Amino acid sequence: LLRVILKIDWTMPRRALGPGSAAVGFLSATAGGGGFLMGPLLLSAGISGNRYIATGASAGVAMHSFKVIGYSTTGLIDLTLILQVLLISSMIMVGNTLGRTIRLRLGEARMRWLEYAAPALCAALAFAGL
Repeated sequence: LLRVILKIDWTMPRRALGPGSAAVGFLSATAGGGGFLMGPLLLSAGISGNRYIATGASAGVAMHSFKVIGYSTTGLIDLTLILQVLLISSMIMVGNTLGRTIRLRLGEARMRWLEYAAPALCAALAFAGL
């Protein structure tokens, strides 16, 4: 937000991505919703455009795959829930394909704005309690 509102051109050091990602994972595992912090973390590290989308998607797949594996080994997830997870995962891929198509049509400048607007909107909704 500082980059957009105050025109500050600061980039978080790449070495901070590891600890920042660990914090996002911790929040995801304990309170949920830590994934909303992944976007701002990547943006603050200077990752944008297609690299932003690919990095976020890869991290999301890894995070959720390990959560499902971990929960299923402890008996918290049964076969019915795994089937639901597979269905939801396939729909996420459909959504990603649709999003990529829209991204190509809107152009990089509009998508750069949306990259910052989406996490800001999520934060505003969270602060509003929605």
